Amino acid sequence: MSGIKSISWRGEKISLLALGTVQLGMDYGIANSHGKPSEVQARELVHQAWASGINVFDTAQAYGESETVLGKVLNSMGISDSAKVISKLSPSLSPKDLPAISASIEESMRKLGVRQLWGLMLHRSEWLDNWNDGLGEILEKMRRNGEINYLGVSVYSPQEAKKALNTIGIDMLQTPCNAWDQRMIESGVFADAKSKDKLCFVRSIYLQGLMLMSPDKVMEKLPSAYQASLKWSSFAETKGLSKAELAAKFAKSLDLPVVVGMESSKQLEENVELFSAEALDPKTIAELRENLIPLINDELINPAKWNPTK
Repeated sequence: MSGIKSISWRGEKISLLALGTVQLGMDYGIANSHGKPSEVQARELVHQAWASGINVFDTAQAYGESETVLGKVLNSMGISDSAKVISKLSPSLSPKDLPAISASIEESMRKLGVRQLWGLMLHRSEWLDNWNDGLGEILEKMRRNGEINYLGVSVYSPQEAKKALNTIGIDMLQTPCNAWDQRMIESGVFADAKSKDKLCFVRSIYLQGLMLMSPDKVMEKLPSAYQASLKWSSFAETKGLSKAELAAKFAKSLDLPVVVGMESSKQLEENVELFSAEALDPKTIAELRENLIPLINDELINPAKWNPTK
């Protein structure tokens, strides 16, 4: 298994593939048919990720037992202080309840077994409306105390991303972007972040597994995405690539760290192999956009708007 390359940001070495750990704590994703892995499987997954060069682990307070499971494995490996762990505040909290927010961060650190969260993100960008009403101040105080290194926010749209980029104190974003959803590129979000020395982590490169499913399976699960799935499958075939290869090559062309949720060592091995390949060239990206984008709408690229059949 080849290793994952890194980029440099603010003197930090950031692996271009980050392990998304939502699957370690709960059943997740339209294509997930196995449920969450056992503790033994989780340990094997994190071990292999670290060995392959992945040094960023993405979790959240809302991901079930994910923080606890990840924390146990990192501690058993003796890398709790060297792994770059990003967690997110639970959206069930109130952005105005500062004592509860502070307590939840302490609890996350306890579960993860870390003395400092490398990254803490707001799980909902609406919380930025409260940034200057005490929220930003308490998070900055925890940063000064060494409990948090970088602050960020998870966003869903270019409008939310731009608001976050213009917020003093925000260092990083986590944004959706994939071959079906190129809004962050077209709106200049990635270019703007780079000019401000803020780091974007890209998620949803497989659109929760939707882009990897066969058109027949898509028709069964999410009929509204059938035409896009047909075109996507056909395009991959004409290029002699699997759908996973095409999606990963597109993501790699962004030259940004990509968060991929994985639930097994086999998936990890496959993703490390995919991200060791060459990125998609600009001509193919343009051709893909021309073929696919007319079939894409907000209902398809926003999982919150899906109404999947059972």
